[in-house]
Amino acid sequence: MKSALITGASHGIGRALAVFLARRGYRSVCVARNQVELSETVDRIRTEGHFAEAIVADLREPSEVDALIGAVENRFGDLSLVAHLATPRPDPEVEASLTRTPSEQVSGYFDVGVKAAITVTTRLQPILARNAPSHLFFFGSDWALRGAHGPAVFAGAKAAVVHFARSIRREMARSGIRTTVLLPGDIASFDENWEQPIWDLDSPPEEMTARLGNGRILLSDITALVGLALDMRTGRLEEAIVAPDNGDYEY
Repeated sequence: MKSALITGASHGIGRALAVFLARRGYRSVCVARNQVELSETVDRIRTEGHFAEAIVADLREPSEVDALIGAVENRFGDLSLVAHLATPRPDPEVEASLTRTPSEQVSGYFDVGVKAAITVTTRLQPILARNAPSHLFFFGSDWALRGAHGPAVFAGAKAAVVHFARSIRREMARSGIRTTVLLPGDIASFDENWEQPIWDLDSPPEEMTARLGNGRILLSDITALVGLALDMRTGRLEEAIVAPDNGDYEY
């Protein structure tokens, strides 16, 4: 069994991916700062009879990033996959104006979504290389390409992550590490009011589409792309933009 590290595993894509990878035979090492939500992810995986470990860490704090890396180095030497998903949740209402975006949110986007991703990648690269073939997954956003009329700082931070991943792809490949970047549009990880989480990894797509329409992407669509990237043998899935199946959706 090999281990997979998933940051931001307490909800949304991170939770779905942690469950998906556990079902594929990975030990899911789940990271987030919200212990209650993180425990829900781990419990879900263990209830199905799979392996999961929780590491509570606030990736805004350099000392906690160091502790996370130390825990992985000491306990999960079989690490062969890292997925960077951790980022503060955007607040579209508050961040509709740049001047209203709180400074702590700005710091959070770059400390968690960019700086921590770079640090974790850099310091865990030797383990991934030792266990090659291995895989890095970075999650951007379609906003990283087209900008966002609202959460501008979130879009900027995601663009930084995307370009970092693109820039290290060749270097990582020389060590047997594939780098995949996924840029999803609107995800159906919360309800239409962006309040209550939706757990739709196992829900029939027809039910979710009837509930939300075709303007949101299902978590199961994202995990399907991850599975495709992992299953490829003689090529690599370098980057994919995932748009809702809606003719009015704008990039």
